[in-house]
Amino acid sequence: MVLLYQPYVSSSCLFVPDDLVRSHSPVVPFGAVTAAFIIFFFSSPKRAKVAQTDLKGKIAQLDVEGTVLFIPAIICLLLALLWGGSRYEWGNGRIIALFVLFAVLTAGFIGVQLWKQEAATVPPRILKNRTVSAGAFFGACLGGTFFLMIYFVSKKTAPAVDLPTTDAICRSPSGFKPSRACRPPSRAS
Repeated sequence: MVLLYQPYVSSSCLFVPDDLVRSHSPVVPFGAVTAAFIIFFFSSPKRAKVAQTDLKGKIAQLDVEGTVLFIPAIICLLLALLWGGSRYEWGNGRIIALFVLFAVLTAGFIGVQLWKQEAATVPPRILKNRTVSAGAFFGACLGGTFFLMIYFVSKKTAPAVDLPTTDAICRSPSGFKPSRACRPPSRAS
């Protein structure tokens, strides 16, 4: 087993007390402990034999109806969130129509999932499992708070920071070099 010593370990990356790192004591990486447990104690479950099907049978197993409803629903939501407040006002008919289309297409997607049962993209039996439902709810809340934080931080700092709209590196005949648009603005004192 590989042991790490002080030059390769900092207390901030492995949550090891500083006095342990300073004493030059060997520290076993947490990944190695996990790998050892997996190697010695994990046994993979037996997989059921899958029936061989031809190309037509495999295409029939795809949830085409659900996909045709889900992808446009997500596109409508993203366009509404992208355009709302920047290109169009939130009360504009286009934004409202995009939100309504998102709701209708999502309701259609849920209906198709209930109709197709086991052949659906997301079989309803999966969401009936309390652990999966709670995990999905927790993930949605965690992701929502992350994006809310990004939104409010960007709103608070947007007037103070003048970020360029072009790439940080621009192509020139002599190779890659920073462009003028990427340099920070000069501030007059």
